[in-house]
Amino acid sequence: MNASTSCWVQAPKIAHLSLNTIQSCVCLADLHADGDYKLVIGDFGTEKYGIRLKIFKGFQVIVDNLLSDLPSALISFNNENVQPNPSSLALACETTILIYKNLKPFYKFATPPLEINKDEAEAWRQAELGVMELTTRSQKFLSSKEANRERTLELCLQCELVHQSTITCMTTLKRSSPEVTAIDCIVYATEYGYVYCIDTQAFTVLAKCKIPGIPVFLHAAGSYDVDYRIFVSTREAEIFKIKRDMKSVSDPIITMPADIIGMIRVGKQLVVACTDKTISFFAANGKCQNKITLNETIRGIDTLTYEPRQYIALLVALEREVRIYDETSLLDKEKVNGPVNWIRYGQFGYEEGALVIGTTCENFYLKKHIYQRDLFMLRLSVNKAFANLTRTSLNSISTKNNEGVGISVEINGFGPVFRMAINLHTTSWPSLQHLYLMLHYNQKLYEIEDSLIPLPALAPEMTYIFHITVRCLEPEKGIADNVGINLVNHCKIIAAALVSMPISEMSLLD
Repeated sequence: MNASTSCWVQAPKIAHLSLNTIQSCVCLADLHADGDYKLVIGDFGTEKYGIRLKIFKGFQVIVDNLLSDLPSALISFNNENVQPNPSSLALACETTILIYKNLKPFYKFATPPLEINKDEAEAWRQAELGVMELTTRSQKFLSSKEANRERTLELCLQCELVHQSTITCMTTLKRSSPEVTAIDCIVYATEYGYVYCIDTQAFTVLAKCKIPGIPVFLHAAGSYDVDYRIFVSTREAEIFKIKRDMKSVSDPIITMPADIIGMIRVGKQLVVACTDKTISFFAANGKCQNKITLNETIRGIDTLTYEPRQYIALLVALEREVRIYDETSLLDKEKVNGPVNWIRYGQFGYEEGALVIGTTCENFYLKKHIYQRDLFMLRLSVNKAFANLTRTSLNSISTKNNEGVGISVEINGFGPVFRMAINLHTTSWPSLQHLYLMLHYNQKLYEIEDSLIPLPALAPEMTYIFHITVRCLEPEKGIADNVGINLVNHCKIIAAALVSMPISEMSLLD
């Protein structure tokens, strides 16, 4: 599809925003429970400015908080059973999750410490244990340069040996009810392969499960109190499924031939995008049901969910294009004026369905489809209002064909004083002479200075304009009436028109 047939409209864009982030650090949330969804971004920063949490209302930054650590995941969640129910934010930074409520810092959750290897505690500098089982301090020491190791050792000996893991990904899981506004649990995974489920009211650990490998993407389905499934993809291109009451999982249900760059749920299928330009569709048991092979590099995927029509589809971001698929069928594609870095679909502002596209140029674009309908309706409303303001009767009546005269009238102003412009156009030959304009009106409602106007000779194929001031005497009543305009000579009516006057506004000077 080309741009002329696209179902999307690009909203107006402001200047360079200097955004440096990834898809997992972008979310859309209703932070005030007023239906006005905000764009929340964990910005990695640049050499010129630090790491920040930014919240956008449209293209305007309304919150800009400095962060001490690099974010790895950002989600919105509900943790209260109240109406209205504003969403809270959870931002994963290193080994902590920062909770924001009402746009302010609310709580700081630290990942539970892991058991320290006894051999490591006794022989801290021994590397035979393997890097993956060592604490962050040991990994830092072993990866430091030989010349800096003595200094690093002195600094590390001054603090207690703690075994904590960096958070790599995060998502939400409903606690007991599938309702959109129901309470959520936070599900996150760490570099050591532990997947935690957190109570968002008491901020305690509800469940923990161990998988082999480093998690990259998470998807949770179901509810914690009933039954749930958590799908975890790793850097080794394996996908594990965690069920209720599982403490560890050793075997993957899916093994991909290339690195995984995206994993989402579309309908009842698990959709996986890989670096080999393929998108695979899996059932919950890991069976492959379909596969798409593209000719371009995939930059990211997301789920398109349009509630008013109960429509679910797959969004695929390519280098300079975003496509919509219904499984393997291509429904639409949209060109992007820049290299795509990430995409995020959801409610933005009061728009039911908006597509936010981040580019590698540190900017983002906003695509809307209801916006297009609203734009057309706005144009229609403006045209109707203008037509009502300037309209006259639909027809002017001429009594004889050989004396054809057209009358059109424009009404300017909002009241109580209106300016009436009467346009006369004659098509008769020869010219018409000794004519008058006669106005008939409700004298209790309107006042017109000249209700009988003598006219000059009307030459054929010429247009004459006459201006008349009309004053509404009682604008506070909010009523209007018609004004009749007759073109007459000494003995008969040549043409007539009926003007519908608009309702007068109150005077601004009163």
